[in-house]
Amino acid sequence: MMELVKDSSYFTYSGEKLSEKQIKILEAAIMIISKNGFNSSRTSEIASQAGISEGTLFRYYSSKKEILLSLLPIVIHHFFKPIIEESFIRNKSNQHRTIEDELKYYFHKHHQLISENERLLKIIVVESLYFPEIKLSFQTFMKNSVVPSLEKMIEIQKKKYKMKNVDTRLVSKTIISLLIGHVLLQSYLPDIYGNEETSFETTVNLLVNGMKEKR
Repeated sequence: MMELVKDSSYFTYSGEKLSEKQIKILEAAIMIISKNGFNSSRTSEIASQAGISEGTLFRYYSSKKEILLSLLPIVIHHFFKPIIEESFIRNKSNQHRTIEDELKYYFHKHHQLISENERLLKIIVVESLYFPEIKLSFQTFMKNSVVPSLEKMIEIQKKKYKMKNVDTRLVSKTIISLLIGHVLLQSYLPDIYGNEETSFETTVNLLVNGMKEKR
């Protein structure tokens, strides 16, 4: 079973600390739902995976949907929080880095986090198509936290390295699209796109320098 919490610092939407049993239930839910899908998963399966009775599960979560909605704060803590915190630290740092260094780091760090949280992210992305509240929460967090963090980094790099005056929103959209595309291709076509290091190097080079040969 995957481990969600090592520092026991996860909280519910209302700010209450998760109990050990809640953590086990959510870990089990990630295993079951990512494998079977939400509609085909049963609370009895989740309870069994968590090593508890179904009655105990219902003491903490009244329905399967409530379990699903409780996974979103975990995504924020486990995936997005490290991205934002690291971005803030790097933006505040005076250490000299090239735009290539920043982009390579961005791709490597995010690819690592996506790989580590693949099952959890799969659930949120897929089920957000069917649950408007998940989609809205996800969109709000991306809009208010993730995208501004990325665009701040882009603005700093544009000023520091005198880059072209390209719309920052377009640049952020391009970077996120490249990252998602990279992850999907590596996951579904590993024999063709499996060399992560070479792929990152080429992607960053194309993004910064374009496809034309230098004269």
